[in-house]
Amino acid sequence: MVALSETLDARIQDLRTFCTVVDEGSLAAAARRLGVTKGSVSRRIARLERLVGFSLFDRGARASLVTVEGATFHAYARRAVTLLDDGIAIVTDSNSDTSGEVRISAPTDFALSVLPPVLGRFSDLYPAISTVLSASDSFIDLTNDRIDIAVRLTRSDRLPDMDYAAVGIGPVRMGLYCAQATLANRPIRRPEDLGTLRCLALASDLQDGSVLLEDTDRTRIQVPVRRDALSAGDYASLAQLLTVRRGFGLLPALVARPMLDTGTLVRILPEWFPASGYVWAVTRPGKALPGRVRTCRDYLVTSLKQAIQREQNQCL
Repeated sequence: MVALSETLDARIQDLRTFCTVVDEGSLAAAARRLGVTKGSVSRRIARLERLVGFSLFDRGARASLVTVEGATFHAYARRAVTLLDDGIAIVTDSNSDTSGEVRISAPTDFALSVLPPVLGRFSDLYPAISTVLSASDSFIDLTNDRIDIAVRLTRSDRLPDMDYAAVGIGPVRMGLYCAQATLANRPIRRPEDLGTLRCLALASDLQDGSVLLEDTDRTRIQVPVRRDALSAGDYASLAQLLTVRRGFGLLPALVARPMLDTGTLVRILPEWFPASGYVWAVTRPGKALPGRVRTCRDYLVTSLKQAIQREQNQCL
């Protein structure tokens, strides 16, 4: 039964993708509209073509020109997708949109420091929706791991190729931080002064023994650093290490903010920024998400966007 359900879901996904490519005129535009990668769109079209037994698009054309057979098929596919969407909307709306459980996965640093207050406010607004937050820094299979929403960070504003739907939340600005005691008799006024301190970093960072910094004028410099013997697997743990170790570290501003507000950590060289990351909210594709999942996802996206904007304003 599970295999049959997954097959039907894939067929519906392929039909919806095909209709979107026809509507948008290209694979790239369809990918942007669906919130997936161009590669995912291409695979779905190829899978549908194998099923129907004919080409849907002219591969020799520069644009995604639909074939004669594809145009005929599109009329029926569009009707089928519309009927399915209407049926899903009726069933979804008839169910309780604001009750039930939502399972959320997030990187350890976000799960420990950023998301708890956000989810606390969400629970006050939607008491009938229970949320289960789990911390994971590894790849998550939403279906197999029974996760409804995955908050994920990437090094760039592009996601790896996948068949899930993703909503881009925004850039996560990084900064340089240390404990106040670390600065005693060691003023840090220029990037070159970082060499007087040891750098605490994630185990995967600082492979080349340097930090790339960029200032507000987009000037970039590569600063050699001395790596500390201690490292961490996530930024929340790294922030704690900085409180007991005389060194500096690279932290997302959102993760550092609570400790910055209490004076546990201070920011150094505020006019310089390490490379930023990017945060996403990932869900299963399609319009059939339960109302409670859509409600929680939309709240998370809005709240995190506001937090990112506030942090950016404070960093200016």
